[in-house]
Parts: sequence; C-alpha cells; structure tokens
Amino acid sequence: MDRGLVKSIAELLGSADEVLEAHLPQCYVPDTMQQPAQILVVVLRDTADSDSVLTRIREGLANLIVPGHYLDVWPLPANSSMLAAVRAAGCDIESLLMDRETETLRLAKKWWKLW
Repeated sequence: MDRGLVKSIAELLGSADEVLEAHLPQCYVPDTMQQPAQILVVVLRDTADSDSVLTRIREGLANLIVPGHYLDVWPLPANSSMLAAVRAAGCDIESLLMDRETETLRLAKKWWKLW
C-alpha cells in the first residue's frame, strides 16, 4: 500500500480515541474471496460505540481511497483470540510507517558507505 495512504489512514485512526490499535495485514478467506487483499483491522475500546466509530472510519476511508477500490474494515475486540495472529503478522500501522522510514535510512547509509 502506498506510504502516503498508510500515513493518511494512521492520521484518520489517530483522531479516534476509541481505536486502541490498527493493522493492515493481507488476508485470504477461501470460498469467500477471489484473491488475497489487504484489510484494515481495528481494535476498539470496550466502551466504544462500535457502530458509530466504524461509520466514521468508513466515511473517512471513502475520502482517502481511490474510486473503484475498497478497504475492508474488520473490528476486533481487545480480547479476541484472532488478535495474536494479527499482531504476529507485523502489519500494525505504526510499524509499517517506521519500517519504511528505517529502510530509507538504511539504504541511504549504505549508499553513503560507497563513497
């Protein structure tokens, strides 16, 4: 996913106090999906009005995503047994942004060593 889009999604979710964490893993559900797709997994506070929060997230995403594309949003409670697998994928939004910045710095350092 484009880094600018990831950053915009992070900003959108950062404005929602009800969101505890967010992940952008690839997902494939046999007999349901034609091909793997990136999804947005959001972990909400127990006290959050999930319908209201998800509506705001979907409306915000509609302004960020290119027409004709879609990003499925999967809410998970903090006590979900699936959350460990989602976290293990290493696709939380903050890590995705940091990894790319770190990679850029690493490549720049290697380039510098050549001189």
